[in-house]
Amino acid sequence: MIFFNTIKFLFIIFFLGCGNDQTNLNQEKLLNERNTLLSISFYRNNGECLRKETLIDSSTYTCSKYDNGLCSINLLIFTSGEKTKVLSDTTKIIDRRPECKESLGLSGILTQSITTNDEIDSLKKNNTFTGVENCNTKGFTKYEKLVSKEELLFLASARGKIGITAYKSAQTPFETSIKKNAKECLNNEFSENENQLFKDLYSGTKVQEVKCTENTSNGMCN
Repeated sequence: MIFFNTIKFLFIIFFLGCGNDQTNLNQEKLLNERNTLLSISFYRNNGECLRKETLIDSSTYTCSKYDNGLCSINLLIFTSGEKTKVLSDTTKIIDRRPECKESLGLSGILTQSITTNDEIDSLKKNNTFTGVENCNTKGFTKYEKLVSKEELLFLASARGKIGITAYKSAQTPFETSIKKNAKECLNNEFSENENQLFKDLYSGTKVQEVKCTENTSNGMCN
């Protein structure tokens, strides 16, 4: 009887040990998966975007603060889904701020065309996007003036584009209804920081991207 009880006890210990080993393996697997996801997330949310557009006798390099996750051909493509969102967003803005209607019309948002398949093929053929730690290695002259990724995303939105246009309209020398409404649009719809950003872009204190053209014969990028 003692012998059988001993065997039973050993079996229990064995199965408990196997169970603990499996639990440890599962925990290790989950930890590895979590670390992988964190690494991918960190990579996608960091870095800057270097675009190379290849022409016949030269290449143009463009740098912006879009992160690794956003740095792709999609930055040049305007889809039907984006068009639908733009129309929805602009409708909401004009409903609450009718004074922004003229700035919306002048911004060109409503007339922007959806990118065709042929255009997409051409863009893919002539453009290469690379996520890099930073673009300053190309020696861009105005690199320090680049706006942040968050500011880029705002400026690329329908609301941001309306604001940019409103600020330009508000700077015209002549007093017109367009200028008056543009000022009201800026004052009523946009925050102080957003207005300052529009001002910085207008004056050249900040830029959305920097460019240089590389001559294929000598490798210089100016």
